[in-house]
Amino acid sequence: MKLFRLSLFALLLICTSLGLSNTAHAVDYSNSNMMDDQIFDNTGSMSEAQIQSFLASKGPCLPNFQTPNFYFDGTSWHYGDISSTTPPSDSVNYPHRWQAAFGPATIGASTAIYKASRQWGLNPQVILATLQKESSLVAGTACDGWRYNSAMGYGCPDSGGCNAKYVGFTRQVLWGSWQLKFNKERAYGNTAWDGDDAITYVGYMTEGDRRRCGTCPLVHYDGNATIDGQQIHIENGTTASLFTYTPHLNQSFPGIFESWFGSVRGITYAWSYAGQTTNKSLTSIRAGETATFTVSARNTGFNTWTNSGPNPVRLGASRPNDRSSIFATNTWVSPARPATLKEASVAPGGTGTFTFTVKMPATGGNYREYFNLLVEGKMWLNDPGLYYDITVIPDVYSWSRVGQAVYANSSKAAPVDAGNLSPGQTVWFVLVAKNTGNTAWLNSGTNPVRLGTEGPKDRHSRYVSPGWLGQSRPANLSEATVAVGANGTFEFPVTVPAGGGTFIERFNLVAEGVDWMNDVGLSYFTRVNHGYSWSLISQYAYTNSAKTTPINLANLTPGQNAYVGIVARNTGSSTWYRTGAYPIDLGTSRPLDRISAFTAAGWLGGARPARMVETAVAPGQNATFEFNFNASAAGTYREYFTPVAEGITWMNDIGLNFYSVVH
Repeated sequence: MKLFRLSLFALLLICTSLGLSNTAHAVDYSNSNMMDDQIFDNTGSMSEAQIQSFLASKGPCLPNFQTPNFYFDGTSWHYGDISSTTPPSDSVNYPHRWQAAFGPATIGASTAIYKASRQWGLNPQVILATLQKESSLVAGTACDGWRYNSAMGYGCPDSGGCNAKYVGFTRQVLWGSWQLKFNKERAYGNTAWDGDDAITYVGYMTEGDRRRCGTCPLVHYDGNATIDGQQIHIENGTTASLFTYTPHLNQSFPGIFESWFGSVRGITYAWSYAGQTTNKSLTSIRAGETATFTVSARNTGFNTWTNSGPNPVRLGASRPNDRSSIFATNTWVSPARPATLKEASVAPGGTGTFTFTVKMPATGGNYREYFNLLVEGKMWLNDPGLYYDITVIPDVYSWSRVGQAVYANSSKAAPVDAGNLSPGQTVWFVLVAKNTGNTAWLNSGTNPVRLGTEGPKDRHSRYVSPGWLGQSRPANLSEATVAVGANGTFEFPVTVPAGGGTFIERFNLVAEGVDWMNDVGLSYFTRVNHGYSWSLISQYAYTNSAKTTPINLANLTPGQNAYVGIVARNTGSSTWYRTGAYPIDLGTSRPLDRISAFTAAGWLGGARPARMVETAVAPGQNATFEFNFNASAAGTYREYFTPVAEGITWMNDIGLNFYSVVH
């Protein structure tokens, strides 16, 4: 489209301000950068309703003011003469045109401002600040006609008078807004803006190789400009546009803008919450379990996000920033960086996603895990308070007993009566246990499930046999894995103690590296039949070892020595031996192993008067025990003795004793 062609002189006349308002300085602007481009171009800063509300809050001139409507038919602009009900359309040549321009012949000032903003891609707040700077119509109380006719100072030079083509509020807003955006785009050499590169731009240029029109030569500009006798370096297109529109320093525009709308500095990187999901319920999730999180974030800044290059946009653990998260997995960028932006780029206003896997910590409890966005190597973004509330249920290892058995060997073909075992016999124990916890059992890895000694835990067992994992670990879980509610098996050999007697061996399950499971009281009862028993055949007493003269032990004097003996029959199933691993001795009893008052020369010890005389005594044969018996002090005594298979067991106590009186 060809709007018009401007000479240098005409453009300078148009661009000269109608007059300056108070020269208030903005807080954070400079002559080199009066406003960031992102602010200048932000068409979404206000809705039409918000513009109307703003006008109503400032002054009487514009809230109720009506101005001719306008639309573009593809060739020319029309003001207040809308008659057709079908809007003209030329979407091929002018796809950026605002086509829904039909409606009443007049519209409110807020509608005109909103439509012009959307038409040219200009922040409506810039239009409002310019209206105030040029005519004081927004916040002023003088609502003179000339102010409406020259509302934005467009085509109204300081020398006086306005070009009739641009007189009227509608034309002022439309053309003034166009000029501001045109200046900004052409300051960068963008000759394609608005579809007409034939217009030659004569305003200030930013630094770089630029063309002032489509057919103009390419020229390098240094970005420097002399304004009001002072040289400045123009840093962006917005600054070039504002100085081209009003070529004076210390103009009031930035101060007006900041006092009404905030900083002229754009937020380069910012975001707002757009959603979050997870593939699992987080109100009750098991320790060690993984879940997939997805965060959706809207780019509310003015810079495009990217997921590559030196400054990718990432999600990071926050509060505090850069901390290592206990939910990190090896799929994270680092322990403090769950994910990089999924999309290659996200433009301002777009929505980006961050998807990552988390692993629940081993310790149960309630967690609130915070995350925030950052531009790696540059800055953390604003913190909207994104978090996930997570309740971690710790791994529960528990079990119940299903069954247990004892077999002769690992083939489990022949059950064994555990109440009738032989000393040193090896048998096969089997336990079937049900997994009543909330996590599967494994027989490998970092936390294998095993059987261990109980009461106390980890003690060395008397049943240790070749094939055990250790002295306190008889067996590993037989199955590779046992699911919750399923049964697992533990099978292991045991070698019963060499000594006879009754034994109860306790076991429990343990998840190695985690904890012991509940103690269900699992025990294996065994009775070892040692094969050692006896009966008394006779007992005797003599004055000496020659055994020629019997002596009455009830009539001894202090210090007198007697020589006594017994004949004992082997009533058990094991042969007695004088030497070897288990020699047969006579020992003091009631209580066992006490030191006797009748100890004399020849005793094996204070509790062992004699060893069996015979080399070997088979079952059913008799053995002899003889020893000196010394009456050391006056008194009446009954001295008890019982045979013992040393290292195995005491034999049955039949009450054998020697009655003596010393006086």
